[in-house]
Amino acid sequence: MSDRPAGIEGNVAQSIVKEHFHGDRAAFSGESKSNQQDFESEMTFTDPSDVKRTLFAHWHGKISHKFYRLHFEWPVPAKQTVLKVLYIGPKLTKS
Repeated sequence: MSDRPAGIEGNVAQSIVKEHFHGDRAAFSGESKSNQQDFESEMTFTDPSDVKRTLFAHWHGKISHKFYRLHFEWPVPAKQTVLKVLYIGPKLTKS
């Protein structure tokens, strides 16, 4: 059992976030504010655990910096134990 409250990242998680979620060439990042506005409908997906809900998932992983994206819910809610991957496919924010 963890000694940290639910939703609080430990040292390992903080290290992963620092290495992969920060910097100019981060593998995982959120869309810019302008892309969040311009492509909101393209990045809004049905919640796989509740089809009556939608999730805005602008956070994405780059499978190829030019071609594919993996969109997911981020941050993960504190009591949730899974990362919801909502889209895998071509980049959604192409103009």
